[in-house]
Amino acid sequence: MRFDLTPAKDLAGEWAELAERVGASPFHHPGWFFAWHRAFGRGRLRVLAIRRHGRLSALLPLEPRSGQLRSPTNWHTPLFGLLADEAASAQDLARALLDRWAWLADLSFLVEDDIGTQAIIRETGSRGWRLLKRPVLRSPYLAIDGDWERFESSVGDKLLKDLRRRRRRLEEMGQVRFDVCDGSERLEELLEEGLRVEAAGWKGAEKTAILSRPQTADFYRDMADWAAHLGILRLLFLRVDEKPIAFQFTLEHGGIQYLLKTGYDDGFDRFSPGKLLKHEALARAFAIGLRGYDFCGEDAPWKHEWTRDVRERVRIQVFAPTISGRLGHLAFTKARPLVKRLLRRPVSQ
Repeated sequence: MRFDLTPAKDLAGEWAELAERVGASPFHHPGWFFAWHRAFGRGRLRVLAIRRHGRLSALLPLEPRSGQLRSPTNWHTPLFGLLADEAASAQDLARALLDRWAWLADLSFLVEDDIGTQAIIRETGSRGWRLLKRPVLRSPYLAIDGDWERFESSVGDKLLKDLRRRRRRLEEMGQVRFDVCDGSERLEELLEEGLRVEAAGWKGAEKTAILSRPQTADFYRDMADWAAHLGILRLLFLRVDEKPIAFQFTLEHGGIQYLLKTGYDDGFDRFSPGKLLKHEALARAFAIGLRGYDFCGEDAPWKHEWTRDVRERVRIQVFAPTISGRLGHLAFTKARPLVKRLLRRPVSQ
């Protein structure tokens, strides 16, 4: 057994094989990180790797920065974590992480009870490193169990009646159609069409749409190309007479559909096109036998029209028992909260 901090592309093939072998999410695959790093990365993308008997057994992508090891993540990341095909390899990798002599390891969007996260927490405690752990995201999630009719009835008559009424009104405007595209044909054209829809509503006005920032647009284009080649891209549209009025950018992998971005043309706001598209998307998920629908992103009231369950992601920061580590821990636990309190204090007139 040995471990390395290796350029990410050197292990791309083995990395992808390990991700498939352990049934990891799309957000653990190398293609996701390569697209992310080209758009948002700072410095080098490296992987901490554990080998057993000549085969890659555990892996963690990292961005080394000035004595720190950070996860290559941001608010476009639904999930992050250590990949391992067995608990012993996860523990070895956690040990290797703390052996890198960085004063801080800062990892976000982890699942707390994942074997990799627990391995890092155990190793931190055994070495006397200081640990900070806090929730950073609560994403609504729908476990698909049973038939569509039973689920649909569970969301309540009020919502269903409203959906039917708005659908009838929309059909007076023209032919209404629900489309699902996997990007195997006309990917660039369909993606640009979807991105324009996503930017046509409040997201465009508030500069939070994908097209509002070039690096974000580059990331989603890059990631869509990777996902289409892997066969997991699903672009969902609601159309009226061929005109797209609502859009979802999703990935479908391992029996789960992940909703990464959604938007609608607010010129059709009175018909609730986004809500109509979600209804169609969930009906399809039940029909094709998926086991889950992950709404991703932050908690929001509109997501709770469909589910009450959430999945929490955490951030862990581990500080070395060194001068830099102690100062860093002090800054995060004392100085930053103090600054935030001072900024929130009202200014006297």
